[in-house]
Amino acid sequence: GQNVAKRLGGTAGVRAASTEDVVNALATENALAGLGEVSLERWGRAMVIGLSGGPLAKQAELLGGLIGGAIEAATGSPASGVSIGDGKYFVGSTRACERLRSYITSGTSFGEAIARMQGGAS
Repeated sequence: GQNVAKRLGGTAGVRAASTEDVVNALATENALAGLGEVSLERWGRAMVIGLSGGPLAKQAELLGGLIGGAIEAATGSPASGVSIGDGKYFVGSTRACERLRSYITSGTSFGEAIARMQGGAS
């Protein structure tokens, strides 16, 4: 995350950059560290980061923490990551991630949970 911020001119540069530019910088850092490929998906206002390959691919909870920590370090704002399966991680505030975990552990699908969190229904 700190290297992403350096690439983009500090946390102010990260905040001013497009989401795609931030994810590209994160992908570059991830590749340099040998941790696999990074992709981005948008689900309404929700950001989902995909990770594929790399030596930690099966360590979903660890990677969720690493992604949240990287986003937090890059932006200077608290962030967390939650595994939603298939190498994909929802990234948001700690509160949003706790809410998502609650929905998912109660059996709600990711799509339905995101719809509820964004004020709609699927």
